[in-house]
Amino acid sequence: MTDLRIKRTETAIQTTFVKLVNENGFESVTVTKIAEEAMINRLTFYKHYTDKYALAQTMIENFGQMYEQVIKKRLELSRENQSFKDILEVMTPELNTLFVNRQDELKALQSIQVGALTLNKRLEKIIGEYMPKIMKHEVPPFEKALLVALLVNILNYVIEEQHVPDYRELQQMLTDVQSII
Repeated sequence: MTDLRIKRTETAIQTTFVKLVNENGFESVTVTKIAEEAMINRLTFYKHYTDKYALAQTMIENFGQMYEQVIKKRLELSRENQSFKDILEVMTPELNTLFVNRQDELKALQSIQVGALTLNKRLEKIIGEYMPKIMKHEVPPFEKALLVALLVNILNYVIEEQHVPDYRELQQMLTDVQSII
């Protein structure tokens, strides 16, 4: 079990990092600024992360793991042959917790690119991995590309608007997509 002091320090570092990224942009954030705002020593920061890029990568990966847990639950529900409406009803509180309640963190993470890693790319990868399992068949590349882009954009909407679309809204969107195409 992780020491409470370590958890508190990591929380302080991450909370401060999010605040600074949202206020000043990722490029302007320095370890010194994070340490000063979090009221820790720079060496304490370096005990947890090698640099701000490692911190960003860790936070993106951690969020990806949390999102993957939600997707796994979604997969379990679809295996139980529940209707989409019922699945959405069960999943909405978790989606709110994951996306709406973490809006500041997600806005900060969306603005960061660490090498080839971005939050959206991480979400795309997870969605792409689980899509055939949820749909119970191999998804053709064209369909997969469209669905992944659609789902990531829905998630971006949820983050920005702090609102998880309900069943009626999603049904209307699908109807509208059909009429456009």
